[in-house]
Amino acid sequence: MNFVDPWGWWNDLKRQARRHGNWQLVRAFELYDRAIPLRETNPQDALALLTEGRELAEQLHEPWLTLFYDYWRCNTYLYNLHNYDKVLDLAVRLSVEVQKPVYRDCPMRCLIYMKLATAYHTLDPIGYAGQITQTLDYIEKELPLDEGTWQSIEGERAELAYVLGRFDESEKLTLSYIARCESEPFRLREAYDRLCILNYNRHNFQKTMEYALL
Repeated sequence: MNFVDPWGWWNDLKRQARRHGNWQLVRAFELYDRAIPLRETNPQDALALLTEGRELAEQLHEPWLTLFYDYWRCNTYLYNLHNYDKVLDLAVRLSVEVQKPVYRDCPMRCLIYMKLATAYHTLDPIGYAGQITQTLDYIEKELPLDEGTWQSIEGERAELAYVLGRFDESEKLTLSYIARCESEPFRLREAYDRLCILNYNRHNFQKTMEYALL
């Protein structure tokens, strides 16, 4: 399977900005570099820097860079500030934004829709089950994928099936997820943890022990 590089354009644009002395654009990239280390220790300051970067990118008429900053603002709301209503609102708006022609070749589109699925799942996986499934189907069938998104789709399907109580389906999808993530220890740990819980809930303690030892 051929995967896209979601960040290649970002590195290219950053190099071009330095090469041509476009210091306003260089500053836009520096705001990201300053923001990311703060996400764990001071997420509000990180969000402020990301928002400043977004505004600067918009002023410079760089739509992909504007989208990039909005994507990282989404991540900060989700993983650091835990403001799930903000995440969903921004993710929905971005999923509409990336339908514009200017983003037709943007390799971040799959990341934006994956963030929307994650936002739905985090806020209310049962209530938004239909939207999650539709979003994942759209990503997989219609968009060029990076490897991480390709892996995440199967993991999201497996977790949704588990939440909905479809344990056999969840186990099957989790095993497929493991096959996709064989070189990703963090994702593998997540998958084997789910298999342990699944089999414990089904009182299959032998399989629970087998998976726990992997």
